[in-house]
Order: sequence, then structure tokens, then C-alpha cells
Amino acid sequence: MVFQHDARMELSESASESVPLQSVDPPKKLLPPYLCILNHEEFPNDPARNRKGSSKDVEAVRNTFGKLKCQIDEIPNPTLAKVKDTVRALALKSFAHLSALVIVILSHGDQNEKICACDGEEYHVDRDILFPLFENETLANKPKILIIQACKGHWKADSKKSDRNPSSYIKCYSSTEGFQSFRHVTAGSIFIQTLCNVMNQDALTKDFRSIIEDVNAKVERQSNLNGYKQVPSISSTLREPFCFGDFAQNAN
Repeated sequence: MVFQHDARMELSESASESVPLQSVDPPKKLLPPYLCILNHEEFPNDPARNRKGSSKDVEAVRNTFGKLKCQIDEIPNPTLAKVKDTVRALALKSFAHLSALVIVILSHGDQNEKICACDGEEYHVDRDILFPLFENETLANKPKILIIQACKGHWKADSKKSDRNPSSYIKCYSSTEGFQSFRHVTAGSIFIQTLCNVMNQDALTKDFRSIIEDVNAKVERQSNLNGYKQVPSISSTLREPFCFGDFAQNAN
């Protein structure tokens, strides 16, 4: 099998009369999450860095999250300017009727959460993706789920702070700081493919945090069997469980 690595290189009562109960509106039925895919597959300035197999990851993500009734948009081969424009639009978008936001990033990466855009420029997961989303009041206290297939450095295995309210996010990284991620040139990446397989089985009934923990364990175990080691990582401020199945039925 041929593998490549993706290195860049949060009653009171009255004594005389009873008080009538006020009517309470039923809770709003929120729709399934909106999902945005930033698919960095082709690098015109350096074709040797093209990410063969990334289209298989996009296909798997579309299939899995489509079954969960998510609205999905893909941004193919975005430059740095396109990434920033996309995030700026998300920061202004109304999520009042949506349950969450999911962003899937597929690219080369480096330490300190740097991601490579298709024009060779770099952007930062926190500064350029996550922090601007904190400005969107309609996303307050709603999960902001970042799923990132990229290296976090060059090693093979044997952040900045914000004054904004960093609530209700989870970053799911395909590797650990300083280490590489691996991708099969025809089958896609072990992390995204495993994530989609586990989501297909459990997303309707299980909390996403427990799903991603299961995914990480499977990736580490399977990568060992494949002759290399990949250890995914999580950074999260989520305090409440989030199950995609709770909202999929609302889209019918």
C-alpha cells in the first residue's frame, strides 16, 4: 500500500387566590449542523505536494454527514484569501435555526496548528478559523466542531489565547503536536475514513465526543498494524453532549 504524509512542509402562591401558569413556548427544533469542507488537494505552485486521495475523504464526509441531513458545502482548493473569505462569511451567517457548525479541513500542516492553503500560504487554525467564529452570536453555546486532517509537524512517532469567550468547541486533529498524519493515495486518510465509518455506525445515538475518542483509538491501533504510528488528538471546551441524531429527524 502507498501512503503519503500531510506535512507542510468550545411559585409563589397568594393567600387569597391562585396564580395562573403562564404559557411557555415549546423549545425550538434546531436543524442538523451546517458543514463546510476546506479541501486543499491541488497545489499549482508545487504539484509534487498535491494530496492524492483527498477526494476519497471528501466523498466519505459527504456520504456520512449527508445521511445525517447536514447541509454541506465544499470549498475546493482554496487559497488563503478564499479561506479567510469563507470564514468571514461563516462569522456573519445566521445559525439561529441550526444546531452546530462543522468545519472539515483537509491539507498539509505543521506545528502550532498551521495549515497550508493551495497557493502555498499558511493560516492558523485558532487565529484564522476558530476565533472569528466566536464573534457570531448565533453560534454562542452551540458546538463548533473542527475536524482536521493534516500533520502537526515532521516527526514520525514510535496556542494562542483569545480574549473572546472560547466556549463550546472541539478540535479533532488527525495527529499529535509535532507528528505526521498519513493518507493513502487512492483510499484516502486513515483518520477521515475511520471517522466516517464510526459515524455511520453510531452518530444517530452516541455523543460526538465519545465517537471521536473511539475513532482516535481505532486510528492508533490500525496505524500500528499498517507499520507506522499515528496518534490523533482532541482539544475541547464542550460541556454538554452533542448527538447528531437528535437533530437529523428535525430535517424531515
